[in-house]
Amino acid sequence: MKEWATVIDHVSPTSFIFHISRCGSTLLSQLLGLNEESISLSEVPIFDDILRLRYKLPGITEEYTGELLQAAMKFYGQKRFGTEKNMFIKTDSWHIHFYRELRTLYPDVPFLLLYRAPAEVFESHVKLRGTQTVPGLIEPEVFGFANDGIPDFHSFPAKVIASYLTAYITVASTDSLSVLLNYNEGMTAIMDKIARVTNIKYDTALRQKMEERTGYHSKYPGTVFSEQRDMPPPECLWDALDLYNQVELLRFNQTHCT
Repeated sequence: MKEWATVIDHVSPTSFIFHISRCGSTLLSQLLGLNEESISLSEVPIFDDILRLRYKLPGITEEYTGELLQAAMKFYGQKRFGTEKNMFIKTDSWHIHFYRELRTLYPDVPFLLLYRAPAEVFESHVKLRGTQTVPGLIEPEVFGFANDGIPDFHSFPAKVIASYLTAYITVASTDSLSVLLNYNEGMTAIMDKIARVTNIKYDTALRQKMEERTGYHSKYPGTVFSEQRDMPPPECLWDALDLYNQVELLRFNQTHCT
């Protein structure tokens, strides 16, 4: 793959979209893909395989995985029609914990940090667990957890969410190319922020297509989207709620200092 990547006519990453899961990232990726000049990639399995390779094969160097990941990015960023100018990469949610590696490889690329109120994310995972919220499916070391026993199944999603928000605080406090995006801002406002950060223009027709698309469920495009919230926040989520408030303060400062 590394050899092929050297001859592929490709688009370099325009931005990486990090997310805490169940926060509108699928819809956002779909909206970005409506632009014919953009390639929008969503949770590409081989990217995850490469990033987590060191947990599966001890002795693999960061330099090696970095070269492999850059080659894979070029491979998936291959121009299909010759008109593509942008490439947006929606990561897996746990890839925020590979921030340092990705920033080293792409020092000038904006990192978008999408998130949502922890209670809403937690409730969604209680109803239907994502990969990262089932203990053992992702190496606990990825989240900074000790691998020393069986974690509590019920509270595990809350710990994962807290790990993401902790990482967001670190990144947003130190990385001038990071942009915090809260789902509650609305997709139109979020898309406008992304346009400003990436210098992408949306014409009237494209904007109308985006606005029409936001009315439907991202996982089931034919279904009109509606939200239901049934549970008060459990005690296991309190740490995440505190971290969320800290992230919100950072977002406020970003918004009013730019």
